[in-house]
Amino acid sequence: MDIKQEHKLSREFQRLEDLCQGETVTFKKLLEGVTTREHALLSLFLIIPFLFFIPLPGISTLFGGAIVFAGYRMALGKKLWIPKRWLDRPLPAKKMRKIFSVGQVIMKKIEKVVQPRGKYFLTHPWVERFNGVLLVICGLLLALLLPPGFNFPPAFAILFMSIGILEDDGIFLTIGYILVGLNLLLFNTLFFFGFNSIKAFLG
Repeated sequence: MDIKQEHKLSREFQRLEDLCQGETVTFKKLLEGVTTREHALLSLFLIIPFLFFIPLPGISTLFGGAIVFAGYRMALGKKLWIPKRWLDRPLPAKKMRKIFSVGQVIMKKIEKVVQPRGKYFLTHPWVERFNGVLLVICGLLLALLLPPGFNFPPAFAILFMSIGILEDDGIFLTIGYILVGLNLLLFNTLFFFGFNSIKAFLG
């Protein structure tokens, strides 16, 4: 069997979709389906709703917080850990299935262009810890209570970073780094000048 085919990200999303049975599903159950580089894969599937504005009221703080924990553990070089009260929190199974279904479509398209580039450099412990720090930053930005649409920029950065980490693709990871920098610029502008400055700029 082709090992690379077996570990395609679209297959991981299919596995997660299959776990979403009944009316609700818990984080604990979903983590049973995470089979490779758990920190980055968890971060990847948690940002899908924010890329396509799938309505999950009040979920950005939970998902952003989980990404913070994942990044923190990655930065320490430790296995993934999520607080028990979050692990047991029920999530709507139907919407989670939709999220993972959309994720499969995205991953099937991305798999056509992603490939290992710079693998030996990317797997260096200090690079992995740096990636963990950046996931923490993006998770914090994602968790902020902001108007709809402002979850998209950090989610987009996490998308590229997570795929770069999972597929050892230096190009995707570098794009992720650039997007993290742009996110910091955007959110610093919001902090110092407010939303009106962004509206005026876009106008």
